[in-house]
Amino acid sequence: MLPPEVLAREVDEDDAVRQLTLRAATALDVATEADIRDYFRLAAGQAKPAIAKLVADGELERVDVEGWSAPAYLRAGQTIPRRDRGTALLCPFDPLIFFRPRVQRLFEFHYRIEIYTPANKRQYGYYVWPFLLDGELVGRVDLKADRSADALHVAGAFVEADRPPSLVADAMAGELQTMASWLGLGGVTVGDRGDLVGPLRRAVARR
Repeated sequence: MLPPEVLAREVDEDDAVRQLTLRAATALDVATEADIRDYFRLAAGQAKPAIAKLVADGELERVDVEGWSAPAYLRAGQTIPRRDRGTALLCPFDPLIFFRPRVQRLFEFHYRIEIYTPANKRQYGYYVWPFLLDGELVGRVDLKADRSADALHVAGAFVEADRPPSLVADAMAGELQTMASWLGLGGVTVGDRGDLVGPLRRAVARR
């Protein structure tokens, strides 16, 4: 339900696309054209001229990122360096990880949702949540809200190579307890699949 003045408002398409492009670039911080385009699902024919206009107007800056094959863009006036040290379980549709090529570029983290993959061909599980710890993707966990058992069930838990399992498990246990709480579940149970389940089971038991 929208007020009549909103429904009656007419927005020029080029202006709208430029505004969406600028908002996407601002949210993403450093981003390629493909990253920016995907954020609001813009077509290449929309994003390319919008980015060019924003660069010409001084609102975006073209930058090169070591290891990236495509040029990137940065909102003019951004403070560099800027670092996000957040910790969270990320659902498969979280904006941080939705565009898989960007996730691979930024974090060297290969992620695919496997809900449509036959069970015997899944690598990690049905509904896997990547785990962000101190600004780095360090693991992943396959989760199910088991209402009959009044628990958030961890069907599988995995740690990324060269990450300390005990540190990851302890932080992950805290986030799982928080998730169980807002889901209205009594606790967390841990299954037996994955290289992190042992440390995670011990970390959950300590809480």
